[in-house]
Amino acid sequence: QPFYAFQSVGLDGRQAPLKSIPAMASHYIKEMREVQPAGPYLLGGHSLGGMIAFEMACQLHEQGEKVDLLALLDAYPLGHYKLQPHANSRPYQARRFAKRMKCHLDNLRHLKGKEKFAYLRDKAQFAPAKIRQHFWRTTHRWRRFNPALPATLRNIEGLNFLAARHYLPRIYPGRVALFWASGDLTS
Repeated sequence: QPFYAFQSVGLDGRQAPLKSIPAMASHYIKEMREVQPAGPYLLGGHSLGGMIAFEMACQLHEQGEKVDLLALLDAYPLGHYKLQPHANSRPYQARRFAKRMKCHLDNLRHLKGKEKFAYLRDKAQFAPAKIRQHFWRTTHRWRRFNPALPATLRNIEGLNFLAARHYLPRIYPGRVALFWASGDLTS
């Protein structure tokens, strides 16, 4: 089965990057239709690409197109919690944080000696990315008061993270094949 991959708009430095998951999905559908004008479509994506493939499937469904396969690899909708009532309240966010910490503690409890160290080491490697994400969120809030886009925010990874964070997933009526890495113990 031949397949095609998409590259984030803006990586070439000639186009402005896309700033929302729906805009990315719409753009990729347009590119996909240049090669295959009509469905049925087979879509897949890893991590953020899975979120974009999910949104592509939603948009294609709305357009009356058929999606025969939607395969998500280690992907989950980052913004799913926003569908909950009071999602932006501090108590709700505190409960989410406590739940994540409990999950990590449960994972550690089931591991033995060196596995616990490896688990902590693996989680610690994400700390720099989480710090950058926090910086981008803070910078994004600051941007509301200053319309000039800071140079740091031009970073595609940062923009993609903000797009994922602001994405409000919806219900997809089709089937989804979710593939999780077996060694992934995240919640």
